Order: sequence, then structure tokens, then C-alpha cells
Amino acid sequence: MNEGRGRYPPWFRIHYPNHYYYDLLVGLRILTRLGYGSDPRLADAIRWLRTKRRTDGTWALDAAHPDLDPEHGGYRFTELGFPMVLEPLNEPSQWATVEALSVLSQIDRS
Repeated sequence: MNEGRGRYPPWFRIHYPNHYYYDLLVGLRILTRLGYGSDPRLADAIRWLRTKRRTDGTWALDAAHPDLDPEHGGYRFTELGFPMVLEPLNEPSQWATVEALSVLSQIDRS
């Protein structure tokens, strides 16, 4: 997470639906399902995921799509955009919780 030019804030916010957007939970899901759950390079991202867990054991969605950060990604809206919100933000999310628990389960199996 410290490699490259710098941190891209949308990667550190949990989103749903993902489609062509990416965040650390998506990356962890892919890498752990491919069998890389024990790779030490994932340690920072796994710590991040654990810190996102709420006291009730769930994870919340942090942002809706599009989550474009013009300061870091250079994206600009040229037309009116509407966020896609399927679950309330900052509330327990069934989707984020299932995905996060799946990732942690894959890590435990590694």
C-alpha cells in the first residue's frame, strides 16, 4: 500500500457495487481467492480491512459510486452523475460484511 506515487483515497473506502471501480476490499478478494492470502505484501491491506470492522462485527460502505477524487485521480465530471447507492452508507452493509468475512476466511485457510 506504500508503493507507487502515493495513496489514492478511493482505494481506502469500501464501495458497492464494484463494476469497474476498485478498492482494497476488491483487491483482497481477488488475491485471496487466487491463493495469495499468506503473501506478506498483503499485511498492510489486511490490517486496514480489520480496522474497518465495526464493533458489531460488520463492515459499512464508505462511499457510493462514482467516488471520483479529482485531486488524486484527475477525473472530472463532464455530465451530471448520480451515485449508485444500494445500501445506506456508514451503516452495517450485508455486501461489505460478506466480502470481508470471505477474505478473512481465505486468509485463515492460507
